Amino acid sequence: MKLIKIGTMTLVLICFLASTITAADMKGKSRIELMGGFWSGSNQGQVEISPGVVSGVSYNGGSAGLKLSHYVQNDVALFISAGVLHSSVETRVSATGVFSETVSVIPLLLGIRYYLGITSHESSWNPYLSAGLGTFIADQVSGDVSNTGVFTESKTLSTFGGQAGAGIDIRLNRFLMLGFVASYNVMSDFAQRIANRDNYNGGEFGVSISYLFGGN
Repeated sequence: MKLIKIGTMTLVLICFLASTITAADMKGKSRIELMGGFWSGSNQGQVEISPGVVSGVSYNGGSAGLKLSHYVQNDVALFISAGVLHSSVETRVSATGVFSETVSVIPLLLGIRYYLGITSHESSWNPYLSAGLGTFIADQVSGDVSNTGVFTESKTLSTFGGQAGAGIDIRLNRFLMLGFVASYNVMSDFAQRIANRDNYNGGEFGVSISYLFGGN
């Protein structure tokens, strides 16, 4: 209940701040955007106990990213982005030894945002559609320590893919912008399986904070 109250108060404060800001001419401006969120395939803090296994812990973290955008028009922005779509750390301890594995999937994308113009130019709330194409790089490192010795394996693979999404930008003041976005990542299969997957298709949901600079 306390968390709900805090969230409600935060949303009300954001709405109030946004209502006091009038939209500026965005053409020629640029922005640096930090995003944090989660991927729909994540499995947080799973603990397994099975025959022969003393303990097993896996952790799939949320997504994060950095995006640089430039507004070529008031309603069109081009962007380049890099981030971590998926990361996981898994450790299993059994009577025969210890197994550990780390996996990360990194998207590098070029794309475009198109602002829908549902709200007036004077509004600080700006919904948009976005699309991007690029490379998804997956890295896997695994190790097995047992009575017979130590075994390690590392592999890095890449594949082509894209992202489509929708979101809303909220101007907080002249330099800061808050964003909410929902997107879907799709990619062709990796040449080899990474962990237990051929690809990491799935939805992604995030919140971002941006710093605006340049332009008039």
